[in-house]
Amino acid sequence: PLVPPLVNTSILQPVGLVSTVDPMQQIAAQQLAQQQAVLQAYLTQQQQQQAQQSFLAQHQQQQVLQAQQQQQAVLQ
Repeated sequence: PLVPPLVNTSILQPVGLVSTVDPMQQIAAQQLAQQQAVLQAYLTQQQQQQAQQSFLAQHQQQQVLQAQQQQQAVLQ
């Protein structure tokens, strides 16, 4: 829909024609959305790293257990 060039925002406009949203609010909302997106990406990255670390830790523990079992077998 065409927006009239001069609009008095004190008058209620038909819905869908002109949004009475403050441009500063729009900018703030965009920045907030960007920050949340960045934060979300950072968190998923952290979670992936933690998952990898816990997997590696489990793997190392298994290796240690195997080594201990081998030593015991040698002793017996």
